[in-house]
Amino acid sequence: MRFLRVQPRSKLAWETGDVEAILDTEFRRQGATELGMSVYHVVVDQSSPPGVEVVQVHVEHSASFFSPPREETTIDYDVSDASPAPFAIDATPGETMFRFANERHRDFVFASEVHLIKFLTSAATAAERRVEIPSDQLQDYIVARVDGGDPEWAMNRRDDPEQRIKKWDKKCRASINARVKAIN
Repeated sequence: MRFLRVQPRSKLAWETGDVEAILDTEFRRQGATELGMSVYHVVVDQSSPPGVEVVQVHVEHSASFFSPPREETTIDYDVSDASPAPFAIDATPGETMFRFANERHRDFVFASEVHLIKFLTSAATAAERRVEIPSDQLQDYIVARVDGGDPEWAMNRRDDPEQRIKKWDKKCRASINARVKAIN
């Protein structure tokens, strides 16, 4: 099992290892530093990267909070074993629209800002921590859930006041159709 940071607010800061930028975009609010980091506890399948659980938790998290996926590879970060910095791991329920993602949600709670910085310095500078998820895998997963009659996706598609699931489904189908046309 691995710990995955999904959709960090500043991918550029993570890519460059700019710890101050990561702190500013993800952890500093109104002059105070938050000492918790939201992650998901998932299986990263090396035989068929990135793995079913990684795709599922990424899609469920993203569909709950963001606009439809872009036409590019998505990058999350494996923050497992990034540093010996002391922190607690709290099994806090997630706030997504989906049971699986909520059950896999954890919070890393750091003892101090110094420990958070030490952890981020280790996590943000390791290129092997990148977990790339091709957009076609995300799109195929979403369409399979909707077409397969997945009860959570059907309920959220019907009940979401912001209509995120309908927008995701529509965009994914358009992308899949474009891929099929490009092949033919």
